[in-house]
Amino acid sequence: MPYTIGLFNESCKALLIDDNATSGWSETLKHILRSKIINPGKSVSLDVITLFDDALKYADYINYDVVFLDLRLLKEEDKSNQINIIDDFSGTKVLKVIKEINPGIQIIIFTASNKVWNIEKLLELGANGYYIKESPEYVLSTRFSKDNYEEFIKTIQTCLLRKPMKQIYTLSQNIKSIITSFVKNKKIDRSFGESVKQYIDLANKIVDAGRAENDFAMGYLVLFKCIELINDN
Repeated sequence: MPYTIGLFNESCKALLIDDNATSGWSETLKHILRSKIINPGKSVSLDVITLFDDALKYADYINYDVVFLDLRLLKEEDKSNQINIIDDFSGTKVLKVIKEINPGIQIIIFTASNKVWNIEKLLELGANGYYIKESPEYVLSTRFSKDNYEEFIKTIQTCLLRKPMKQIYTLSQNIKSIITSFVKNKKIDRSFGESVKQYIDLANKIVDAGRAENDFAMGYLVLFKCIELINDN
């Protein structure tokens, strides 16, 4: 099948974590991925987890290109104003667990709240984007719905472009482990080793937050500083 301009010419393996996944969300996501994101000649798969406890102990997050995570995975959280602190939501707890495994795993949060402070907190905790779930209970304008959907498509595209971040973080951790070993065995100076690790962390942070070419260029310049440090040492 020929390549369609505007669609990713790579396969996609996605995961949906949502207690309402079987209520139409999984089918909707599959349709979006197949019709709006991935070239028809490539495969699309979407696995589903519906239980909070299963999500906490799941061990294969590293294998997914993008994870769609609902903020409220417990029925009691659907009761209005029952939980006010974003850190207490079940989805937030799963988000932290996944980012501990590898900060480069791309996660898009599903939330019914459009409160700026909640969204900002989720992004601070490592979420790579969000989608505001619409419901018949809340009357939203057609304009909002259209913009919300278009932004969701862009967010998925951005996350797929950032797939290499998993490998970058894994490689960085390996390098830092080697440096720690060298410092412990007194093969290199401790202050030098710590400086290199700090530059690696800073470069990853810049690249991870990058949205434009200049952002990525800055991240690579910081990595180049690591090379200079090693060369000077």
